[in-house]
Amino acid sequence: MNALVLFDPITVQMAEYKAENERLVFNYEDPQGNKDARSHIFKLRKVKTKIADAHKKGKAEALAACREIDEYKNKLIIDMDEMIAVHNEPLLLIEKERADAEAEVLRKNEEARAKIEAERLAELEAREAAVRAAEEKAAAEKAEREAEEKERRDEAERIEREKRIAEEAKAKAESDARKALEDAERRRLADIEAVKAKAKADADAKELAERRRLEIEEANRKTFEAAENKRKENEEHQIKVRSEIRGSLIYHGLSDEDATRLLGALIVGTVMHIRIEY
Repeated sequence: MNALVLFDPITVQMAEYKAENERLVFNYEDPQGNKDARSHIFKLRKVKTKIADAHKKGKAEALAACREIDEYKNKLIIDMDEMIAVHNEPLLLIEKERADAEAEVLRKNEEARAKIEAERLAELEAREAAVRAAEEKAAAEKAEREAEEKERRDEAERIEREKRIAEEAKAKAESDARKALEDAERRRLADIEAVKAKAKADADAKELAERRRLEIEEANRKTFEAAENKRKENEEHQIKVRSEIRGSLIYHGLSDEDATRLLGALIVGTVMHIRIEY
């Protein structure tokens, strides 16, 4: 079976449309002509749909012929695109020209608005500059008046301040003189008291040092006595423990000599694993 047979009705229709396509002439600028051209393109596009449908059907019926069908389909699609392009490109060109014209109108309108806005801002800035100049002039005149007034106040305050300083200096000199006499008297009395305090402090320190010496001697004596008593207690305790050990050894059958010799070994620690607990 020829896999391309299913395209035969379509190719017959395409031949008719191709002849019609070459014969038709549209006035793309005219609304009706523009509409007719679009209607004709739509009719041609439906043939593309039929081609795609036949292609799918042919592949389902004969997978082995897919490549041949694909190539033929692509060729037909190219032919249809060329047929469509004959009438579609003028339409696209018209749309582009219309869009460019609209963009140009928008650009000119924007330039006009920008110019008007710039003129408005320039006028506004000029008015603001005039207002600022007037304000600055008024501020300068006010500052000049305030400076003159301040200068008069400063001069009056200077005179009053110098008078007050002179009076305060006189009072301070008198006060300083009285204070110097009072301070001298206080220092004299303080020196006397310091001499008395030092003498007392020296005596107290000497007495404290002697008391501390005696306390240390007493503490050392008590520490020595406590250590000596402890030593004697330990010595007596060891004698008692050793005597009890020797008695126990004799009790368990050792002779007096053997018990004495074994006790000596325990005391010096020569008996392994045995030591005396005091």
